[in-house]
Amino acid sequence: MELDRFLITKDPPGLSEDNSHVDEWCRKWSRPVNLALFDTVNLTEQECSDMLPQIETMKYGGSDLMLSPALEVFVLHMTGKNEQGIEGYNNILFRKTVITDTWVQHGDGAIMTMTPILDAYFFFDSGIVADAVVTMGVFKAEYDGGQITTGTFQRPVWVKDYDLLGDDYLIEYFRYTKLEYLLIQKALYDRPEVFVETRKQMSVDPQPTKKKRKGKGRRRIVKAVKVLRISQDEFDDYTKAHREMSCPCWGVIGHWRNYKSGKRVWISPYRKGKQRHDPAAYSSKEYKMEEVQHA
Repeated sequence: MELDRFLITKDPPGLSEDNSHVDEWCRKWSRPVNLALFDTVNLTEQECSDMLPQIETMKYGGSDLMLSPALEVFVLHMTGKNEQGIEGYNNILFRKTVITDTWVQHGDGAIMTMTPILDAYFFFDSGIVADAVVTMGVFKAEYDGGQITTGTFQRPVWVKDYDLLGDDYLIEYFRYTKLEYLLIQKALYDRPEVFVETRKQMSVDPQPTKKKRKGKGRRRIVKAVKVLRISQDEFDDYTKAHREMSCPCWGVIGHWRNYKSGKRVWISPYRKGKQRHDPAAYSSKEYKMEEVQHA
């Protein structure tokens, strides 16, 4: 089913053609976006990987970071190199969700309430329209026995290309990106000096108005945006203790990578580490961010 491209109706609940708001949401997801007008966080794939163990030492839940982010709207500009040393990149814009509904699911002796918080716009090429949009938010599961579990979720809601829906690796990449978002928020809260901040001025055309002022043209608006880059010494100190506990071999999920030539390449999942060729050394990890409360 096509709504400005393709709405994903299978999961989560609440997204269907019968919902009176869906058409408006799809129009917003499919609008052109000028990424240069947003604050930007620059990270390499390796830096994202180095931050992952921070999940295991969180003193608060992922829902806290999503509900009260240190940086509310920003672009994650993530770079990486292939085996030939050629650098590519992906851009992901995190901004407030356009979804106005709360989703409720019943089943398995529990009532699950899902509250969308933000939308992540994935740009897999140099275009100005997102290739995919993933909604992220917080959930609360209330069980028959009185137990309450809270946590975070991510769900793809819209894609520009129908073929993306058949890519299982991409679904895992969406989940990995949610962790990256939370880890950036954690670093900004726990140790903001990990990032070096610079500012740049962007000139923006004002929105046209119905009322024209005689003899005067519309003035361009100058907007200051932040660019955050890693401070290497601070970052090394921030992640050092966790890197020393790292396993001899770990997996990197599959992901798209874009090149300055305009070429887009799918990087298949692979293993890293000194013992990456030893199957017995591989250590798989399932990172979870949940808080469990008892009534």
